[in-house]
Amino acid sequence: MGQSVPSISDLVISAYEARRAAGADEWTACDAALEAFRKRHPEASSDLANTFIADVLRDHTARH
Repeated sequence: MGQSVPSISDLVISAYEARRAAGADEWTACDAALEAFRKRHPEASSDLANTFIADVLRDHTARH
């Protein structure tokens, strides 16, 4: 059995939460989340990337 690949949503949330836990402000944490998204999808437009990050973090925050 192989290892499962984390979803892009999980990577985005992990990057964001790691930066916040390290004391980063909201913008810096969002930049880390965007960087995580860009590593997986470098071809994505800025609008798509920003919308995806906003939606994932909004859903995550609403659940916690």
